[in-house]
Amino acid sequence: MDSKAIAAKLKKVAQAEIGIYYVIRYPRRWRLFPLQEGSFGDMNHISAWRSILAPEVASAWSSVIGIDAKALTQQLLSLPHAFPRGRIEKVAVNEFSIYHGDDLAATGIPPTQILQAFTLTNKQINWVVDPHEQCELSQKDAIRRILNITDDWPAV
Repeated sequence: MDSKAIAAKLKKVAQAEIGIYYVIRYPRRWRLFPLQEGSFGDMNHISAWRSILAPEVASAWSSVIGIDAKALTQQLLSLPHAFPRGRIEKVAVNEFSIYHGDDLAATGIPPTQILQAFTLTNKQINWVVDPHEQCELSQKDAIRRILNITDDWPAV
């Protein structure tokens, strides 16, 4: 899926109030990458990373670091837990839980941006720290080294 197709799907932002998200470091800034179930289907973080996000990140960084996008994608495929991420699940009518790794602050992405991306601004929200959603230190260190990222963010 190329960047234009991804952007078209993101613009649809259907009433799919559930899904997953990543917060990814691009060359100039951090960016929220919401993957609503209504637009992208029932994806988990690993499948989303491998099929959509690793190629997208590689495309964004390849010219900056001087590595071919396809070769860079191959290096990134095994790092689905390098960046902050989370998932949104419906608990009851108008009630949702957002499971996260408690690692947004370092990115500058406010929690309200996640609420807006999943059309949850007028819903009851439970923010739940989930160890499963925490960045893995070895993967974070690897992606920082590969992409020459100087920013740092929490990982375990």
